[in-house]
Amino acid sequence: MSKIAIEIIGYVDLPGTISVIKKVTGKGIAEIKHCIEVQLPVWEAILFYNNHNEVATGLADIVKKLPAIGTQLAMYELEESDDATNLTRYQDCIITGEMLMNMLAMHNDEIDRQQDYNQ
Repeated sequence: MSKIAIEIIGYVDLPGTISVIKKVTGKGIAEIKHCIEVQLPVWEAILFYNNHNEVATGLADIVKKLPAIGTQLAMYELEESDDATNLTRYQDCIITGEMLMNMLAMHNDEIDRQQDYNQ
């Protein structure tokens, strides 16, 4: 399984950034602000579990909405067991928004292919 960790590395609109993250993650304003200030992940999510659709939708929202308001992200694809509290050691795991969206699309294509095969 893949764990995606998202870190905020720059922003123009802090209230807007916090608002998007709060809607997706359900975290409190103070917790989100703290994560941004100390460069901790604002969200970690594991893909391909039973809640995959919800997680994928949240990731897509973050990838689309935050850059649109000037927020810069660093996204990491980690192993499920990796500790994301120190992301500097995972610099070789950085992914782009496009890579993440392609990963999600490939998964959806495979699900569709399997459903077509089973019919």
